[in-house]
Amino acid sequence: MTLTTRLHLTILTGLLISCIALAQTAPASGPSGQAPAQSAHAAKSAEKAPAPPPEVAPSAPVITINGLCADKPAVSSGGSVPAGCKTVITRAEFENITAAINPQMNPAMKHQFAEVYPRILLLSHEGRKLGVENDPHFKEMLQFATLQILAQDTARKLNDQAGEIPDQQIQQYYKDNAPKFEQFTLQRIFIPKPEDTTGAAEKGTPPLKPEQVKALADKIHAEGVAGADFDKLQTEGFDAVGLKSSVPHTLMENLPRGSLSGEQDSVFNLKDGEVSPVFSDAGGFYIFKMVSRKMPPLDSVKDQIKHTLQSENLKKSMDAVLDSGKTEYNDNYFGAPVNSEAQMPEPRAPVNGKLPPNHPKH
Repeated sequence: MTLTTRLHLTILTGLLISCIALAQTAPASGPSGQAPAQSAHAAKSAEKAPAPPPEVAPSAPVITINGLCADKPAVSSGGSVPAGCKTVITRAEFENITAAINPQMNPAMKHQFAEVYPRILLLSHEGRKLGVENDPHFKEMLQFATLQILAQDTARKLNDQAGEIPDQQIQQYYKDNAPKFEQFTLQRIFIPKPEDTTGAAEKGTPPLKPEQVKALADKIHAEGVAGADFDKLQTEGFDAVGLKSSVPHTLMENLPRGSLSGEQDSVFNLKDGEVSPVFSDAGGFYIFKMVSRKMPPLDSVKDQIKHTLQSENLKKSMDAVLDSGKTEYNDNYFGAPVNSEAQMPEPRAPVNGKLPPNHPKH
């Protein structure tokens, strides 16, 4: 096989894999895993790929491959295309194929797939002439591909079933889990530690020592508890450490629980108007004040709740299936157990119906 032929096959395979991969991943700005040689072509295709115009009827041809027909060779021995030999793919047929691969396939990817699909048909046609279908390797790959597609579509079906959630269940979850949906408005004062002020301090102003910054934070905290304005305290803190610009805003709005790191997340338990203790990390010191809290209306979090319940339902269904069988492995053949997550890619599955990796149990 020549280098050029190998390159063509590599590009063709990469395009096909990238199109099929859309069935397992969310739409992206471009396909992943493509061969580098096609990246410029892919970008060009994306630019020139408009959405199918509405006037194209379902029965109208969208791809015509002259010279490809089931009962005749693509090209005669003299190099000419047999008369009347062509394969026509209508819009309806093409969209049935793309919908099966990925219902969310965007116009740019459809255009790329339209360039790949005729090559697949031509190579498949040649493969039948060569008797590839009778090769043991082909039969093994066909059997595995069938199992893989069956598993993927089963996961997709389980995901669809998991998403059948009545409104009453959504309302009950909203009521039972109200703290999860609360949104908070806080004020925060940040005082950077000396290592963060050295480069930003005014020229000729030496940075404060660590114990001086800690004492400053405690002083500002006491003033905050006494009711001083947090914006003024923030400016005061930056001035004291030698920072004269880029004073951060203190107001933080619509924060959910869990949005702050580590022990800082405890501030969501403060009462309105209450000031937190001084928190510290490698970057500096933090002081929070609870301003207000609110419960968003059900309609604004309905999709979030449905997604949560769907994920929980899908996990239960998948666990029930995957735990229904106990797998044993021959260590004499496979060797010592390895970290399957590090060694093997996660099995591909639908966007919202992901098949978890099968962890060997020894």
